[in-house]
Amino acid sequence: MAEENPVALPRTAAWLGYGGLVPFLVLTPASLLDYHHGAVWSDALYAYGAIILSFIGALHWGLAISLPELSERQRSAWFTWSVVPVTVRDRSLTRKITPSTTSSTLGGRFWGT
Repeated sequence: MAEENPVALPRTAAWLGYGGLVPFLVLTPASLLDYHHGAVWSDALYAYGAIILSFIGALHWGLAISLPELSERQRSAWFTWSVVPVTVRDRSLTRKITPSTTSSTLGGRFWGT
């Protein structure tokens, strides 16, 4: 049986974390259903996704700095991994977004052409 985490997630962090899903939940159907403005909603969706990817990279960077128990090799790996989300973000935003390139935003085509 898994142990319970003794440190509860602060209520503010939970609200902000779940609130961060709202743009995805609103912009995705808007981009698909609004024929006249779908491209605008889609651009906003990808821009928001890019911001989230930057945030994820920053989290990894911060963990690499703040965890004293990491070896130098582990710390270097965390620093290296922390730049992957922003690299994926830049790759996805410089490509024409179509259903076939959507995986670029998710990181699936990071090492592709």
